[in-house]
Amino acid sequence: MPEPLVYLNGRRVPASQAALPIWDAGIAQGATVTEQTRTFRHRPWRLDNHLDRLFDSLRYAGIEPGLSKDEFAAISNELVTHNATLIGPDDDLGLIQFVTAGAQRRRAGRRDQGRRCAFTPSRSSSGCGPRRCARECILSRRRSVSCRRNATTPG
Repeated sequence: MPEPLVYLNGRRVPASQAALPIWDAGIAQGATVTEQTRTFRHRPWRLDNHLDRLFDSLRYAGIEPGLSKDEFAAISNELVTHNATLIGPDDDLGLIQFVTAGAQRRRAGRRDQGRRCAFTPSRSSSGCGPRRCARECILSRRRSVSCRRNATTPG
């Protein structure tokens, strides 16, 4: 069965293989900047505006994402294109982009491994409700993406 792809550590990987280490600052300290973009007809809605807001927040937080806005946009569009093939024509995705401050120095005996970025395409369907769409897969890292199904639908 085909699986959603995510962007993690510079690679596109199946969602089930994406993971962040527990010593990442995004997990250990909540040092994460997040932005969500949804799709309409399998196309990201106002992606440039969302990326502007993401990069403004990253600048305020002092986090360097390791990717340019153009790279974020290209990866986002590529993932949406691929993951949209796994859903119905009337369903849409949500793309959650997140960037963490990276691995903590000396956590669990490991040295700093750099910043992490993540994107998250999520499924949203006109028939989706809080009791349906329970699956969630989180992806991440310095060029990462996650795919999860939304539990709600816009009105």
